[in-house]
Amino acid sequence: MVWAAGWFVAGLGLGAVLHIGFGPPIPFWPYVLNGAQNLAEMGFLMGGAFSLYVGIAGRHKRVEDLSPVRFAVGSGVIAGLLIPAYTMLVNGIAGASVPVYAVLFVAAFSAGLGGATALASIKLAQGALPSSPTPPQGLASGPERALSPSRDEVV
Repeated sequence: MVWAAGWFVAGLGLGAVLHIGFGPPIPFWPYVLNGAQNLAEMGFLMGGAFSLYVGIAGRHKRVEDLSPVRFAVGSGVIAGLLIPAYTMLVNGIAGASVPVYAVLFVAAFSAGLGGATALASIKLAQGALPSSPTPPQGLASGPERALSPSRDEVV
């Protein structure tokens, strides 16, 4: 849902720029909101794909050990491949053809947006982690404490 919200906002901006720049004969808000809704749907799907990617590529790792850049690049590649493929599939089923420049634009835009969203997701998750307190000097913490008493505890 977080990815869908982020992509919705990006869709609002992109729709406004495209409407102002190309001036389609459709009123402003229906055009912008339709584009934002389409991007929100793609963001929702890509959020699920990102979760699968993190689950597979980041298994056996803690959140603080994940490389934000690695996951941003991986998610960008996944988004840059899946979203244009989905767009071409839907348009092909509808009997519409998609120009090559449109497919390349969708690929580049979704790769950039997917990478940026993945980077923000990992950074936010790492920033939300509480810093682990260090035990006071001379005191062991965890299982090793039970195995090795300190000098003060030995009678």
